[in-house]
Amino acid sequence: MTDKVNFDDEDDSGRGGYAPKKENQQSAKQKVDNAVKEAGLDERQRRKLHDQLGQDYMDYHEILEIARQIKRQDEED
Repeated sequence: MTDKVNFDDEDDSGRGGYAPKKENQQSAKQKVDNAVKEAGLDERQRRKLHDQLGQDYMDYHEILEIARQIKRQDEED
């Protein structure tokens, strides 16, 4: 597993177009799942995290920091 994942890598399946590569998608999902669990996010907060992640390469610590920010914001509201 790489440290960073791209949520929109070019599809190399031969079909053309752009789509997440399966291994990148699985890696990204695992990192998000771990960050959600560690930060203690609920489903609504998980959706916020997903919306904020975008399509850039992000490592686990960057994802976790965004998750923690979401958690803190919701606790302050």
